[in-house]
Amino acid sequence: MISGLAGILLTGLSFAAPEPLLPVPPQDHILLVGGRTFAGGSRVEETLNAMAAASGVIGDSRFALLSEADFARKNFAAILKTWGKPRAILAVVGDLSYMKGIDPTVGIPVNQNVLSSRKINEARLATAMDRLEANARLHKVPLVFVTAPLGKQGRVETPELLRVARAVRERDSTLDLQALFQERESTPLFLNGIDILDNFGHEETARLIFKEICSPNSLLPARTDEERQARATQRALDAWMAADESGFEAAAKEALRSTSTTTLGKVRQAAVYTARDGFKASWRRWASIDSEESQSAPLGLTLALALSRRAPASLTSSHPFEAKLLAVAKLILSNNRTEAWNSSQELIAQYPHRPEAWIISKIASRTAHQQDVMSDAQFFLTLEAMGWQPIAKNRVLEALQTESGATMSLPVMLIASAPYETLTPTGPALEQCRRTYQMGLRGEALRKWKRDTSDLLVPPAWHDTIDQMKARGTK
Repeated sequence: MISGLAGILLTGLSFAAPEPLLPVPPQDHILLVGGRTFAGGSRVEETLNAMAAASGVIGDSRFALLSEADFARKNFAAILKTWGKPRAILAVVGDLSYMKGIDPTVGIPVNQNVLSSRKINEARLATAMDRLEANARLHKVPLVFVTAPLGKQGRVETPELLRVARAVRERDSTLDLQALFQERESTPLFLNGIDILDNFGHEETARLIFKEICSPNSLLPARTDEERQARATQRALDAWMAADESGFEAAAKEALRSTSTTTLGKVRQAAVYTARDGFKASWRRWASIDSEESQSAPLGLTLALALSRRAPASLTSSHPFEAKLLAVAKLILSNNRTEAWNSSQELIAQYPHRPEAWIISKIASRTAHQQDVMSDAQFFLTLEAMGWQPIAKNRVLEALQTESGATMSLPVMLIASAPYETLTPTGPALEQCRRTYQMGLRGEALRKWKRDTSDLLVPPAWHDTIDQMKARGTK
């Protein structure tokens, strides 16, 4: 018996033939559909919406999760009536819900001695996907098929699903999440090692979809010049964080071709200018950005204005991390050296995974004549454990070399990493612990974690993850 989204497709009930075109109003939703890949709540939806809001890459559009049950109950016309005409639909096909009764993590019921058929009717699957595509074309709704992420165990124990993925890849518009996840095989991303993603897996799904949206040949094309510019800007900032100079140069050229019409776009463009030309050459661009109130200013603007020394003392930020960076910057600028140093150390203790905290501590150490953070072994140990992500190690070290480099890097890093801020911090130390734990060596994983991190500052989210592992037990 077949179930899940692929099963819904194969029944032919919801999409038996192209349905009548209805006069439905357009809505700025990108609908996410896909059984077990999006199971476990709305983490993918929420993460993608946070990324979109921080970057402007899909304008005012937002993502919405369409439950598998709703997808099963309604035909295409009914979905349009409920949601309006969506901007696009991303439909995952081929996770383990495709076949009922063969999940190795679920025991076979006592009254069921034989597994259900594992034979894939590829002709029916192709016909069902043809019909879904026909309905999408009829209603002028872009449709993107998405291959289901599978762990190594899933690919070994249910090879039939690999044939489903091959069939999906033959479609005109396909995002191959399965292949992208396979590239990250060493990172624990599945709860069951097969197809049910954990929180880190859901966030990785969101990151990969976001990266696809920002790519030059996106499966979800930009609708406006502002969106195209926002995507080029994000590519430029991503390349800058990765210390990819040629990638940055190419994307920056496109991003700065014209001036953005939104405050968010102008702030992010100013970050690209600053990364390219330096802070002194770009401060007028920051000063020219009009925000009615600093409390509603896009992330990074208030910090940049403060560092330019052309901002009022009353300048504040509603963003918690930026507000604390701003507080330290004000102490430095007012020559309150000792307090600036002490506040920077408190900031590091609270945000050890944020390079910006270490960079502003570098500036504070110079003014207070304290120990240079680059001579502090804890600095290197901590950021090595974090993996220096999403900012390349060389980029961080470069920023720490001079005060001008540190000043330039602070607002650029803050703005460039804004779309990824809601992602749970991770890194080699945590990944190794989680990998050992999932192998069944739970006690050893937690003991090694305690040994390896005893001298490190780690973010609160890591303590939460370890506490959850401890709650599940060591056996």
